[in-house]
Amino acid sequence: MIEPETFIICLRAAMLGAGAACFGAGSAALVLAPPQLATALRASLQPLLRGAAGVLALAALLALAVQTANAGEDWSQALSPSALFMFATTTHAGHTSLARALFAVVSALCILLARGNSIALLRLGSLTAGLFLASFAFSGHAAMHDEPTRTLQQANHIAHVLSGTFWAGALVALLCAAIILLRSPSSDEAKGAEIMLRRFSPAGVAAVVIVGLTGALNTWLILGRAPLDPQSTYQLLLTAKITAVAVMLALALANRIYFLPRAARAAGAAALVASIAVECALGALVIALVAMFGTLEPV
Repeated sequence: MIEPETFIICLRAAMLGAGAACFGAGSAALVLAPPQLATALRASLQPLLRGAAGVLALAALLALAVQTANAGEDWSQALSPSALFMFATTTHAGHTSLARALFAVVSALCILLARGNSIALLRLGSLTAGLFLASFAFSGHAAMHDEPTRTLQQANHIAHVLSGTFWAGALVALLCAAIILLRSPSSDEAKGAEIMLRRFSPAGVAAVVIVGLTGALNTWLILGRAPLDPQSTYQLLLTAKITAVAVMLALALANRIYFLPRAARAAGAAALVASIAVECALGALVIALVAMFGTLEPV
């Protein structure tokens, strides 16, 4: 039988990925898209956002059940109302998991119920997805120290996870915008897509800087040194994550400096779409790596 720890890793990856889509893609569509693109972009993103919202709620509720089983070392407790209630109300991990599930359900309901130009619901869905992601700062490695270091690490982790998931999720919205630019290069929507791609540059730079600084501080707080030990699975996975982020940054620079100025031509737009798609794939890899090493002993 598959161990609960394996399910927890899979559910962490699902929660982080779906949360990044709801928070990052939703925020980018609401904040960065100009009027001539906004309606088309939200329509293009709607199936993905609704799918991510469903995954977010389901994964968060399943995580609560699986963590209950893991705590009790008994799979049957995942379906026991009394065990679920006891875990959720009497343990720190249970409190965090319950709050996380509530944020996930509210975010999912807002996104699933949004229709047409329901900006308020989409905004609330994105906001609660951000709160959901921030809740990861109150468990795991981010809560490993005593006060006052714990407060510093948790604040740092919140900034790290929100900036990172905004970047990763916003890439999905940028990919949709780039596809619109490729398909209808002379339309008003394409002009709006180009504006959005340019607008993302300062937001993306800010997110990258925050990710880098908070990631370095987080590594120092957890390990106290650079992750250079090849014998440590935790450090190998962390190094792989850092490498993937560095490649994403290189691609982002190439997009801004080389591909975007050439996007008016079909070949340039196609190259831009391909580059952003690779960034999205690397973002998914980073999320998977975080889900794995986040459950390992940080040595």
